[in-house]
Amino acid sequence: MHRLTKKICNGRPKQSTAVIDKRGKLVSSKEEVQARWTEYFKEIFNRRQPAHPSTDDEECTVEVVIEEIATSEPTLSEVRAAISRLQNGKSQRVDSITLKADIEFATKKVHQLLSKAWRYEQLPKSWNQGIIIKLPKMGNIKDVRTEEA
Repeated sequence: MHRLTKKICNGRPKQSTAVIDKRGKLVSSKEEVQARWTEYFKEIFNRRQPAHPSTDDEECTVEVVIEEIATSEPTLSEVRAAISRLQNGKSQRVDSITLKADIEFATKKVHQLLSKAWRYEQLPKSWNQGIIIKLPKMGNIKDVRTEEA
């Protein structure tokens, strides 16, 4: 069965891109799907902060702790330590480059890039890209409706 599926799909199983919109309707055109995901993430990222329950007898106090943040240029040892903490076998970037394959080379190159960005206060345009993958814990992966709180 696997061989037959692979042959029919030219080596790679095709995945459905259809999603369910807010009204429960299945949408499949590229524009509708993209619009639904955009709407979904706007809802998720623009939620109001939940109200903290309190009684009249009980006052909520918040202790503000201000810590000193290092604002100096990253050092080689800091970059190396950060690369060392990356998980093995996990791609950290869109292009699947594994920085830990040659940690000395990666440390030097990443440090050069970070130092340049630090000095000129400008990031590479490619750093504006990101991949968001919905990982459903249960239920239908096509269901993009937000849960009401």
